Amino acid sequence: MTTTKAISEEIRLTINAEKADQAGVWIDLNNNGTKDYGEAVTTFDDRKRVKYTLGAQTITLYGKVALLECWRNQLTQLDVTQNTALKELNCSENQLTELNVTKNTELKELYCKTNQLTKLDVSKNTQLTNLNCYDNQLTTIDITQNTKLEHFVCSKNQLQQLDISKNTKLLNFHCGGNPLTQLDVSKHTELEVFSCSKTQITKLDVSKNKQLEGLSCSKNQLTTLDVSKNTKLGYLYCEENPVLTQLNLANGNNKNMTYVDATNCPQLKCIKVDKGFTPNDNWHKDDTANWRNDGTECP
Repeated sequence: MTTTKAISEEIRLTINAEKADQAGVWIDLNNNGTKDYGEAVTTFDDRKRVKYTLGAQTITLYGKVALLECWRNQLTQLDVTQNTALKELNCSENQLTELNVTKNTELKELYCKTNQLTKLDVSKNTQLTNLNCYDNQLTTIDITQNTKLEHFVCSKNQLQQLDISKNTKLLNFHCGGNPLTQLDVSKHTELEVFSCSKTQITKLDVSKNKQLEGLSCSKNQLTTLDVSKNTKLGYLYCEENPVLTQLNLANGNNKNMTYVDATNCPQLKCIKVDKGFTPNDNWHKDDTANWRNDGTECP
């Protein structure tokens, strides 16, 4: 890995390995290809960050490493192609323009958010359950081979299309801040949290997402939104949908919903809620809209 940090500055890494492999793990801090005194990795942990003093701006980690967290270290290059035992990688908040994980076929969790990636090939990472590539410059990403994916965050990229038809095990899905024009979540019956705010979608059908607990679809071009089938819904953000004219919140669970924001929807005049339910101060709408709780449909 290569950093813009100066020699003698510190980087912070979290490193773990299988117990049988730990003796063979070391870090070449001066990049001389030799294991010198003080370069043995002695702290193995899933979360503890350890400070290492740079003897060179390019350093190499040797051995069968299963977990590597190197986030926020001003990295400009990271080569993990030799780390075939890697199961979890977090290289977020760096300055990476490339990341090759095609050799890391055991990878289960990949966090590479807030870098400068323009492409990311995860087609060989069929064991992935968690993928977070938030805030990059991706124009496309193929996750059709990642059928075990449960948590997927690709918000704030430049994606115009996204095929999630093969990712039916998704529990958490965040794709906001992309110029997407359509999304189909009808096959994702286990989905619990879904965020698609600030896209360009005009239609959203969540009637099949019966496990949905949280939905954010703000700043879109939705004309209608119906969450009446989402009986476990706990919160809803649908503000700033300027052409929204119909909103049905009557799902039989309104008393358990902790937050609703339907403000800045100037075309919305009527919002259907559960019969007899009176929204509290955590339910927000424009003054020009009315709650309808008498069991009848909005006009």
